[in-house]
Amino acid sequence: MALDTKFYISIFWRRFPYFLIVAAAVSAIGIFIATILPPTYSARAVMLVESEQIAVDKPASRTNLTEVLQRIQQKILSRATLLDMADSLEIYPPESDLSPDRIVEDMRARTEFKVQQKRGEAPLLTVSFSAETGEKAARVANEFVTRILKEHAEIMRGRATEVLRFFEQEEKRLGQELDKLNKTILEFKRENRDSLPDSLSFRRARQTSLQESLIRLEQEQAELQDKRKRLVELYKSQGMVGINQENMTSEEKALQLAKAELERALAVFSADNPKVKVLRARVEQLEKIVLGQRGEAAAEGASEQDKATSRANKTLFDLQLEEIDGRLNFIRKQMNGMKEELARLEETIRATPANALRQAELERDYSLIRAQYDAAVAALAKARTGEIIESRSKGQRIMVIEQPVAPDAPSSPPRLLIMIGSVVAGILAGLAAVVLLEAMNRAVRRPADITAKLGITPIGTLPFVRTRGETLRRRMVIYLALAVVLIGIPAGLYMVHTRYMPMDVLVQKLLDKTGLSLLLEKIRFNGA
Repeated sequence: MALDTKFYISIFWRRFPYFLIVAAAVSAIGIFIATILPPTYSARAVMLVESEQIAVDKPASRTNLTEVLQRIQQKILSRATLLDMADSLEIYPPESDLSPDRIVEDMRARTEFKVQQKRGEAPLLTVSFSAETGEKAARVANEFVTRILKEHAEIMRGRATEVLRFFEQEEKRLGQELDKLNKTILEFKRENRDSLPDSLSFRRARQTSLQESLIRLEQEQAELQDKRKRLVELYKSQGMVGINQENMTSEEKALQLAKAELERALAVFSADNPKVKVLRARVEQLEKIVLGQRGEAAAEGASEQDKATSRANKTLFDLQLEEIDGRLNFIRKQMNGMKEELARLEETIRATPANALRQAELERDYSLIRAQYDAAVAALAKARTGEIIESRSKGQRIMVIEQPVAPDAPSSPPRLLIMIGSVVAGILAGLAAVVLLEAMNRAVRRPADITAKLGITPIGTLPFVRTRGETLRRRMVIYLALAVVLIGIPAGLYMVHTRYMPMDVLVQKLLDKTGLSLLLEKIRFNGA
């Protein structure tokens, strides 16, 4: 079915008074609000964050630029700072009944804090404040700039001081640990000086040398003991030792030579050696001959000279025994000392592996702490340099490139935009009212409705004709409604604004009660 344009146009003109009343009411309210809204002046400051004038390697604990700016923003927009500024700058009149929470919310809503940074460029920090007058906006914005500069300087100096203090404490702590560990190592080395791995090779060499010396002494001891035994046997068998060579027979001289040669052979060869056996047989043969000669001399009687020789032989025998026994005693003392030293060496050698592990553990701990100490000393030197740079304001700083000044014209509200928006909203509201009225009207108003509802086709239709009185009364109602809308609503709003409460405060209270103010504030901060 084709759209009946003329019918809908006629309906619109029939409902035009309602459209006009609604559109005029909405537009009047919007225009009035745009007219009475107080002007808002905004003062802005632009600051440039400069890098360090003197570049140094900073310790890892120093904060970066983003963290510094975030900390400044949090401090500037904190509850305590905003309340202090509101009180010191008298942003709100003394008779204001705003609560501290409301003051903080309003201050944050008026303040804009932005950080802009492009790749390869220095960051720009922008802070602005909106107020009822340009002078107040500039005064508060300047206070923000002052506090930002002061807070940045305090943060940088405070951080440099904190870093310096930390590394001073760390250097002191690690130095004390080094001293303590060094003392422990010295005590350990003093207590185990004989069983440290450094002297192990010397002790092993000493052990080998003592073992070889002990073997030589044992051999010499065995030789001396054997010599003593043979000397005693010779004295018992012959009754003399070391007879005078002049009084000896040729057989006795040969016997002494044979015994001396036998002793030398025994020192080199074993008793089963053929040479030793031959010498032993010769000695035995000569001993028999000498014994036979002495038996004949004894049968003839001993003279006084023989008795004197016997006494001399006994004295020589005692001297030789004394010499051999003295040497044996000396060898036994040396062997006992060597055995005791060998026992000590063996004990220290057994203890060396455990001591080596303990010493390596102590030295490893010392090396680790030493490395930490050296790193702390290097970081401390950098921290001291950084602290000097910050104290002389040669480090990172914020420079104001655009001072906040009192603006000549208000920045808000956008009155023309609000007026145009209210007119457009009024038109849309009027059209919506017309559509709503027609949607609610179920009456039959054209032949097509009769055909659609009753199923019959009318021959003709007669329009509804109002009388002159009805027309006049209808026009009067329309004019009266327009007057109320165009004059009464603005007048009523003006009376409320001037006699009861300013419209902006009233709107804000309504938003607070409905909870829309928090929603709008969240949307604003998220958008920022």
